[in-house]
Amino acid sequence: NLERALMAAPKDAEGATAGLVTGLEMTQKALLQAFDSNGLKLVKPEAGEPFNPHLHQAMMEQPSDTVPGGAVIQTMQSGFELFGRTIRPAMVVVAAKGSGAKAANPYDAHPASDGQTFDGKA
Repeated sequence: NLERALMAAPKDAEGATAGLVTGLEMTQKALLQAFDSNGLKLVKPEAGEPFNPHLHQAMMEQPSDTVPGGAVIQTMQSGFELFGRTIRPAMVVVAAKGSGAKAANPYDAHPASDGQTFDGKA
């Protein structure tokens, strides 16, 4: 909830609002330090990391031009692990199979079953 509050906070906060945002940031930092010192680790995969079903929960799958298929596109909610055991999986968006900059265009020519070339664009 602290993370959600910080995401919703105005970026150009002034006065009392700026103080509130700073307080939320300091509280979140202290809480995460306390978690870390007691063995509770934050699981927040970056874009491009491979999907790990032991640490991540795929909430949706979508095509991507930037990351390969099966990799994390975005983290929707951070997860936690305690001494190597998943307490809460990170909720993530995963790139669909065939995604990435080098992904083949599905409308390019495909070989037919008889060895001839089939033109999918026609």
